Amino acid sequence: MSDAPLLLLHAGASSSTQWAPFRRRLGQTHRVLAPDLHGHGETPAPPNLALDGVIPAQVADLLPLLDTYAKPADVVGHSYGGAIALFLALAAPGRVRSLLLIEPPLFTLLDQPDDAPLLDEIRSLEAENLAALDRGDAEDATKRFVRYWSGDALWHALPDAFRAPLYRGAELRHRRGIAAMFVAALPDDVGERLRIPVTLLTGTRSPAPARRITERLANRLPTAHLVTIADAGHMLPGTHAREFVAALQIHLAAAR
Repeated sequence: MSDAPLLLLHAGASSSTQWAPFRRRLGQTHRVLAPDLHGHGETPAPPNLALDGVIPAQVADLLPLLDTYAKPADVVGHSYGGAIALFLALAAPGRVRSLLLIEPPLFTLLDQPDDAPLLDEIRSLEAENLAALDRGDAEDATKRFVRYWSGDALWHALPDAFRAPLYRGAELRHRRGIAAMFVAALPDDVGERLRIPVTLLTGTRSPAPARRITERLANRLPTAHLVTIADAGHMLPGTHAREFVAALQIHLAAAR
């Protein structure tokens, strides 16, 4: 078993349970850590955070976990968890050995003129979701969110037991988590500061903004390796588990 912990950070509309199908297999070779990010699962959200304090608060929660291990961690982050993983590595470069990121939604990377339609697409989606929340309709906001990021098939397949927590988390997800992605800017020297192995995963069926952001991030990180998974969407760890695990194994082997 590797002495380096493997830290798994879930997506914004999920919790640590996202990684349950992988824990047994990955646990055979690694010390797997899969916490609930604050505001998700069993971890409450700190009150009264400004948007520019959301990511620093998440990072501050994770640092003590890394400090309990002698070896730096390999960190996997999906979507919102990918953005947290990236800022965690910047905050504690000696504690993170490598990064595997799945379409982190850093909307500030859509900063080129030809990105404007994609950024407008995301802003329009979130304006509609916030309007739904303003009228007390968390179900409509959640349905719109899941169908955009994950597709109609996944939404229709979700049983009521899985939808209920999504409805309850809608306020925090949209007013704090997603809103923070519009203000979370990477430092100009991110490529110089992150000289660790980085694998970026994207799917050919993912929303265009997610694919563009991942490409922009690959261009800013000299050590990044971009992997595109055919026919996969934004929820590729769940829909394309075999391809995800294969990419992770290749990544971890290269990070040794």
